[in-house]
Amino acid sequence: MLNRASVTSAEADANPADNVSYVLALSEILITAVDNLGTDLRLSFNSVIGKNYMIQTRPDAATGLWVTLLETTNPGNDHVLQITLPNAITGARQFYRVLQLP
Repeated sequence: MLNRASVTSAEADANPADNVSYVLALSEILITAVDNLGTDLRLSFNSVIGKNYMIQTRPDAATGLWVTLLETTNPGNDHVLQITLPNAITGARQFYRVLQLP
């Protein structure tokens, strides 16, 4: 699955030659395992060397902004990466996704 976001310059005006647009693409990665480790949660997913991955969360599966969790950006290793989220079990319900950075 590919997520796309279109970003247009804040200085957009009537002259199209002055306007700048970007398309950002982030690949959403399939989480292959979720493990309960006491109060921690471990997410597992396949990775590729040369790519970086980050974990995002939000409280509702369908709506709301995804927030990147600090210290969850990791380089791929061509194997399964396992990221442990401390105290994720004891907190409020959250939904998670893994993104591969461009």
